[in-house]
Amino acid sequence: MPATAKAPCALPRLPDLPTYADLEAAYYARGAVIVACDAARQLAVDVHQGEHDDEDAWLRALP
Repeated sequence: MPATAKAPCALPRLPDLPTYADLEAAYYARGAVIVACDAARQLAVDVHQGEHDDEDAWLRALP
C-alpha cells in the first residue's frame, strides 16, 4: 500500500489559552484537513488498486 494511504493526518491544534474564536476556527480547520486527508488516502488506494487491476489484466492476456 502506498505511504500516502498510511500516513497520519496533521491536524491543527488549539493555541495555549484558546478563545471561543480559536475553538471555532480550529473546528472548521480540522474538518477541512480531515476531508482533504481522506480524499488523498482514497486516491492513493484507488491508484494502487488500479495498478494491480491493470497488471492482472495484462497477465490474463498473455498467451
